[in-house]
Amino acid sequence: VVTTFTGSSYYNKTMVATQSLFRARAEASLDFVQTTGNVTIPAGQRIATVPVTILADNVPEINELFSVDLQSVSLISTSLPRVPPVIGTNKTGTVTIATNDNANGVFAIYVSTTQLQSIRVDERQQLAVRMTVVRLDSAIGTATVRWATVSQTATAGQDFAAAGNTLSFADGMPSSPITVQIN
Repeated sequence: VVTTFTGSSYYNKTMVATQSLFRARAEASLDFVQTTGNVTIPAGQRIATVPVTILADNVPEINELFSVDLQSVSLISTSLPRVPPVIGTNKTGTVTIATNDNANGVFAIYVSTTQLQSIRVDERQQLAVRMTVVRLDSAIGTATVRWATVSQTATAGQDFAAAGNTLSFADGMPSSPITVQIN
C-alpha cells in the first residue's frame, strides 16, 4: 500500500505517527508495519509517497482500518519570502485492509469424504446418494446454506427425487450431510 500526499514545493511534511483508528480493527505490528518518519517533497514536485507494509495473518477478521496522518509541516529552504506552510483540511489518509480471512467460512459440497465434486451411480430403486456440505477455512458464527437439486441431463422426479432445504451451521460446526434419493 502506498499513501500519496500532495502539497506545494519546498515543504517537508513530517510523518509523526501511523495510528490505528480502532483498537479492535487494524493494529500496528499485527496488521501493518507502523511507520514514523519524514517525507520530503522536492522543489518542483507536488507529490510524495509514504510506503506502508500490510502484514498477512490467518485470523478471521472484518475489514480493518488505519490512518496515516500529517502531524506537522516545516519549510526547509526557499528563496521566496518565508511564509510558514500549513497542513490543509485533507490531513488524514485512511487505508482499509479488506477482509480476506473468510471468518465465517467458505461453503462447498462434496459427494464423498475425499472431497470429490461428482460421483457415478447406477440407476436403481432405493439408492440414496449422501453428500456433505462443508465449511472450510473457519467456522465462526451461525450461518445457513440453502441447497436444491437441479436437473441437468437427469430429470427431477423421474431420475432422482427433487429436493432442497436450508442447512443451519452453528458456531464451530464444520459440516452437514445431505441425502438425495435416486429413482
